[in-house]
Amino acid sequence: MQAIFISSPFFIILASAGFAFFASWLLVHFLHRIYKAQKQGADDEIIVTETSEGLMKSFLPMARVIGRSLRGIFHGDNNSTFYFRFSDGIERTLVAAGRPEGLIADEFIGFGILYGMLFTTLVMTGVFMLSPETVTSFAGLYFAFIIFIFGTLLWKSWLTNKLRLRQTSIVRQLPFALDLLTLAMEAGLDFTSALSRIVGKIGKSPLGQELSLMLHEIQLGKTRSNALRDFAERCDVQEVRTVVASLIQAEELGSSLGVVLRIQAAQQREKRSQIAEEKAMKAPVKMLFPMIFILGAIVVIIGAPIFLMWKG
Repeated sequence: MQAIFISSPFFIILASAGFAFFASWLLVHFLHRIYKAQKQGADDEIIVTETSEGLMKSFLPMARVIGRSLRGIFHGDNNSTFYFRFSDGIERTLVAAGRPEGLIADEFIGFGILYGMLFTTLVMTGVFMLSPETVTSFAGLYFAFIIFIFGTLLWKSWLTNKLRLRQTSIVRQLPFALDLLTLAMEAGLDFTSALSRIVGKIGKSPLGQELSLMLHEIQLGKTRSNALRDFAERCDVQEVRTVVASLIQAEELGSSLGVVLRIQAAQQREKRSQIAEEKAMKAPVKMLFPMIFILGAIVVIIGAPIFLMWKG
């Protein structure tokens, strides 16, 4: 009876999960010890996060320890290291995505490793239940490494999706915001006052958040050109870069910003219409393969009983 219980799938899953948790704890503890011993590691600054409730908030301290430990191990404070360049790219992507869940680069990398470990544990547990000898072989280790990389890429796709949705929202709202800004400036308001009115109208949308941040920077003393450049760099959208370049050039040449804004609004609306037409032209091609599959399934569902009756 005891041997049957030990060989049961429930016991195998329970033992695998326990071993994975213990191995994860040992890894985090080891990395934390190395991080404390590294004098070149990151500073222990106070970081205020806005992570929502749930599993992400529960594992945030562990992910932070892993990310900072990797920075300390690879001397990430040096600009010439690969880890610094990699984390800097992640940080720029997080900023462009609106910093989802309040994550910084080290925390995001730590979550990526945790997600890869969890995904690998689940997949390898299933493989172990089907073929135990495969897990203990060299091919099993190689397969586990591939699964771990695939799991981290899945975590990266979460950030990519957040970035895509935010940039799409900014592009859609940009012509409307430019129209409102043009009307406000042509009514006699200066750029800062008009921008303040626009922020109140747009609300807490992605574009509204970026414009609000740019307004605060201007009010705190940053020049309008630098605030516009930072705004374009944060959004990381070509349409925003085009508008910002035109505004900066108009300011340097002494041209009217209202005229430039009206021209840019018209161009952005036209470009958005062209993108919509392009997507509409691609829709029939994208629908071709699903329609073939659906029609094939209908033919099989209707024709199979008729064929069986004819054969019978």
